[in-house]
Amino acid sequence: MGVQEQLDNLTIVITWIIGLATDVMMLFLEMPLVIFTALAIVGGIFALVRRFFRAKK
Repeated sequence: MGVQEQLDNLTIVITWIIGLATDVMMLFLEMPLVIFTALAIVGGIFALVRRFFRAKK
């Protein structure tokens, strides 16, 4: 695998990441409710995990 091919792959990956980040930012700007819902879900899972570990001790 040549250096040029590796650079091309890296460029593709970086472009994909930037595109993904842009999409996520657009979603966040368009739908604050989605953020709150996601945070609530993550917070709920985190609370359940903590309760589970506390119960195991």
